[in-house]
Amino acid sequence: MKKILKNTYNKIYFIVTFVTLFLFLITLIYHLTAIKSGNKTFYIANTHTNHIIDTLQKHDYSVNWLDKIVLSLLPKPKKGWYTLKEESINRLSLFNTIKQSKTKTFNIKVFAGESTVEVCKRLANDLRIDEGDTLHEYINYATYLEADILAGSYAIANNADAQAAILALFHETNEKLSKLLPSNKEEEINQILTIASIIQKETNNPEEMYLVSSVIQNRLKKKMRLQMDGTLNYDEYSSKIVTSSHIKEDNSFYNTYKNSGLPPLPVGTVSVDAIKATLKPKKTPYLYFMLNEEGKHTFSTNYKSHLKHVKAFKSSQ
Repeated sequence: MKKILKNTYNKIYFIVTFVTLFLFLITLIYHLTAIKSGNKTFYIANTHTNHIIDTLQKHDYSVNWLDKIVLSLLPKPKKGWYTLKEESINRLSLFNTIKQSKTKTFNIKVFAGESTVEVCKRLANDLRIDEGDTLHEYINYATYLEADILAGSYAIANNADAQAAILALFHETNEKLSKLLPSNKEEEINQILTIASIIQKETNNPEEMYLVSSVIQNRLKKKMRLQMDGTLNYDEYSSKIVTSSHIKEDNSFYNTYKNSGLPPLPVGTVSVDAIKATLKPKKTPYLYFMLNEEGKHTFSTNYKSHLKHVKAFKSSQ
């Protein structure tokens, strides 16, 4: 009996010793294995393990499933911008190094109504990076081509490259949209952003936005063409005045003088105000609106009244 117990004890001791040495060896190898650094500056949008690992991978850090397990057991880096200075970092010290590597930021502004090209040009100028690279990264990660970044102020690292800046702006926008929108379905979000972008092109007045929104909804319900100049301010026409010849010659789906319904995609950057107006249009009977001499809009319920307002505005010019 004693011999059996002794043999059992020896087996258990051997197994425990083997497992301990194996784990020690794995830990040692893990610690000594360097992670090749990628883009040194990056933005962590939240403290979820999957997000942090995904962010590092997108910035070309060679992290894997084992790093994900290690990170899940450690305190997470906080939301913010980080710059890693080392060319290579031991795996076990990676996440601690990140936590100690917060970097300086400055505020940039994204303006409502601008096209993707205009947004990227301004961003590249602010960050002193290549405009072409910035536009390339935007298109690479964009869902809607326009309105993927909400208008507003954002903190960006001084030394961020195009990829890091665009990813950060997209993350911040998605976080805001998740709180604002009732749905996370891409098709429904596209429709909301498209209407919001038309409203944004038509007026910058937050109070008027709810009235413009009501006109859009009323015309859609009556199956009337929107016939709004704002839908023709897309892409290279973003900041140009819409002329009668443009209306006649433009055969794109953005021309709501010729096509029913909404354009296929947003026509520019939108503000939170425009989204709120899209979601909760004011209940009115209005079907038309026209700019007046005060720089605001006059709204009408019928075409006859609308023509009077058009004539009054033209005579005031």
